[in-house]
Amino acid sequence: MKKVKGKNFLFVLIGLSLISALLFAVGAKEYFTVVNSYAEQNQVIPLSQIPLTIQLSGWFALGSFLFGIVRVFALKQWKYIFLIVFLSYIGVFVYSLLDLRRMRAA
Repeated sequence: MKKVKGKNFLFVLIGLSLISALLFAVGAKEYFTVVNSYAEQNQVIPLSQIPLTIQLSGWFALGSFLFGIVRVFALKQWKYIFLIVFLSYIGVFVYSLLDLRRMRAA
């Protein structure tokens, strides 16, 4: 039986991304409440006021990206670079939606 290379890598990468998305979904309502209250006053949100679930979501997303990049370059599995770029674009898209929402509230 031939061992499939990179199978565990994909599970870890997608798992980290899903954890990030779930944490974001859990904390999104609280996050938008904080954003709206600070946007009304034209103030920058201090890091201590951002919900822990949103902070953890960001760390898991960063971990997913870094894990993927290190894995691709270390093992020269270039075919996975597209998956990492795709997941990164999803992260940038979500962040831009958050920023757009904050700008509209101001």
